[in-house]
Amino acid sequence: MHATSLSPGVLRMVGLAASDFSFAAASDLLWELAAVRVETKQVERCAEALGREFADDDTRRRGIRSTMGRWACSPSSACPPIQVGPNSGR
Repeated sequence: MHATSLSPGVLRMVGLAASDFSFAAASDLLWELAAVRVETKQVERCAEALGREFADDDTRRRGIRSTMGRWACSPSSACPPIQVGPNSGR
């Protein structure tokens, strides 16, 4: 996340808490356990941004991109070979 006032450690705590609890409960948990006040809306924004970053990173790592509703391997990734022919079962 780029535009946040949270330290990397607090951002990690927000992500962990928000992944298991509601945003409001995560906010309360951060206060109870770490005495860190993060408003519910900020927990929500940070958690959603982290989710987008993880999804983008996962897509890049796998070398997968969406093309008109179909998934295709990118040219730089190692795609499994596809057999097409009389003995391929297709």
